[in-house]
Amino acid sequence: MNKERSNFKDWALISKMPPESRKNFINKIRNISLKMGTLFCNYNEIPNGILFIKQGKIREVYRNKQNDIFTLNNYEKYEIVGLSQILTGVNECSLIASEDVKGEFIKTIDFLSILLKNDEAMLKNNQIYLSEMISAISSKIKNIDLCTEDL
Repeated sequence: MNKERSNFKDWALISKMPPESRKNFINKIRNISLKMGTLFCNYNEIPNGILFIKQGKIREVYRNKQNDIFTLNNYEKYEIVGLSQILTGVNECSLIASEDVKGEFIKTIDFLSILLKNDEAMLKNNQIYLSEMISAISSKIKNIDLCTEDL
């Protein structure tokens, strides 16, 4: 087993899983590389999986109804991309590599099947992102149009 992959102190969600589940998760991980400008997922799409960034950056971009574009988040080394979109089933943003990216990727179906068996670990992940708040607001208030001041 790769030593880097066995150390998930920065990937808190996985580090809280029981050893057998963690091993199963690690076996599903694949290395991935994205060139600068490559879409990880587009607006209104759910990512094909989650990505643990080892190198590079991914930008989370929101576009309002006037097509104004806002960067909500820059994901960097040791951060997870795609998790909130998969868990909420909503994605109002685009995720795009703003630098060449190298990381570890697990498919959505594999992640969810392991997560269902380890829901207690998920309850300990309590970080909320701006994109999740935008998705929650726009799903409750129809025809809302967020502008710069709102964001």
